Amino acid sequence: MAGRNNHRNVIDGVEATSDTLTSRGGLTLFVRYLRNIAIYPVLERLFGSIRKNAKGQPVSEIFKQLLCFLLDGASRHLVYFDALKKDEGYAAAIETAPERMLSSHAVKRFLGAFSWHRIWLFRALLKQLFRWRLNATAFSSQKILSFSPLC
Repeated sequence: MAGRNNHRNVIDGVEATSDTLTSRGGLTLFVRYLRNIAIYPVLERLFGSIRKNAKGQPVSEIFKQLLCFLLDGASRHLVYFDALKKDEGYAAAIETAPERMLSSHAVKRFLGAFSWHRIWLFRALLKQLFRWRLNATAFSSQKILSFSPLC
């Protein structure tokens, strides 16, 4: 029996693939979380007026890419958006078509359009999200704590 291999998941060959591979698979879950909490319509309502015309990306797409960039943490520099624009694996991970990826110039223009009022709106939105998650987890943690032998 020592020579037999009973495992089903054994690599038996290495070949080229046409699949898009990425090491950032967790970003897909984050993007789906953002979609499921329905934050995109709120972002469009609060910040949609930043767009002066229909050219370019929707505000929700810009925020999605910005939030994924911050969560990924691979770089702190906005010029890294140019490298991400060329990375098809990253685009697939955040569920965005490669041609819709933002350049660093587009991000700088978008962030430059933020006034103090919009910064205040964004901070209020973050506070509201924090309170919502805190209330959602407080209910489930009360159940856990009530069964804890240390309480």
